[in-house]
Amino acid sequence: MNNIHDLWKSRLKGTVRELARYGKYIFNDHFKFALLFAIGGGAYVYQQWLQALPPEFPTVFVCAIVMAFVLSYSPVYTFLKSADIVFMLPLEKQMGSYFFKSGGVSFTLQAYVLIIALAALAPLYLATEGDGQMLLLAIGAAVLTKIWNLASEWELSYYVDWRIRAGEKLVRFTLNVVFMFFIFSGSYWFAIVIVLLMLLLYLYMKSSRKQRSLKWDLLIEQEQGRMKLFYRIANLFTDVPSVQDRARRRKYMDWVVKRIPFQQTATYRYLYWRTFLRTGEYFGITLRLMVVGALLIWWLPYAVAKIAVAILFIYFIGFQLSTLSRHHREKIWLSIYPVSEDVKARALGSVIETLLMTAAICMPLPLIFTNWLIAVGSMGIGLLFALAYVRLYLAKRIQQAVRT
Repeated sequence: MNNIHDLWKSRLKGTVRELARYGKYIFNDHFKFALLFAIGGGAYVYQQWLQALPPEFPTVFVCAIVMAFVLSYSPVYTFLKSADIVFMLPLEKQMGSYFFKSGGVSFTLQAYVLIIALAALAPLYLATEGDGQMLLLAIGAAVLTKIWNLASEWELSYYVDWRIRAGEKLVRFTLNVVFMFFIFSGSYWFAIVIVLLMLLLYLYMKSSRKQRSLKWDLLIEQEQGRMKLFYRIANLFTDVPSVQDRARRRKYMDWVVKRIPFQQTATYRYLYWRTFLRTGEYFGITLRLMVVGALLIWWLPYAVAKIAVAILFIYFIGFQLSTLSRHHREKIWLSIYPVSEDVKARALGSVIETLLMTAAICMPLPLIFTNWLIAVGSMGIGLLFALAYVRLYLAKRIQQAVRT
């Protein structure tokens, strides 16, 4: 590299290229359709909820809490790699422009999330408060507060003690909540006081770290953690070589596989059930989607919305489980199994069908205690959708996957 600027450009381009490489698999046509369906359904339910909103609803407090979470999460994307702790450490004093540009990219990316959050809160705020001018002021204040959060997060990179880091984050989150509360409520003089406290906190952190060095190992660990999270998400849609399969013994789920008969035709059924139960990517994502779906079905006020959410989450679970067909692709010893590909495809379809039917029953189950008719209706429609999804659509994809 000729200089630090070339290094930064190279790291940025490499990261963008890696994100785009796997991003096209994540945002495929099926996922985009489901996402648009979810956004449209959510917007409709949101609109209906706003119409029934009581006058005493604490809009300002809710907006302040949501914005505080968005503002407080302000990581600085440094694009550092493991070898930098050896080769770039001597150049730390010349890395100022590198980290400043990283902060600029971090702000640009997080500003989009900030604007989306404000756009989502705008209908709620206007429906109860009705002050568009104050909302515009809140947008400007949130953007400036995001810069302060990013700068404060960078100063925290000089501290490795978890107590200092946790304390600073808690104080920063509290200041974000109070500041946005005063902004949304129009209490500008109190907001100015909070701004002074924010500046004092930043100056204190900046002055007290003068005797400290930048924690390169912490920055590299954070950067690697973000990329590992992205790879784990991408691994649900396509094979990612850098993601290692992690198996976890779940003895309490052995009753599932004990019911499988000891027969040659049940070989792949046993294998896929064991894979699902022991691999966190499948077991964990299925469990989380079922819990989120159940909470939404419980919370949404309209029967149509409850049924739509049930169908949507069954689709999500089925889409994620369809990648089971590729899970053992690199294990060549499976090719010596004296089992036909049709049996393999039927076994995978049976496993996915059972899991989707379980989700269709479990997600609306809490409604039994409040409205058993809607609960039974959601279960019935969910079961029909699960059967149709597996047998009419997914079966063809599974047949193609097991033959490649």
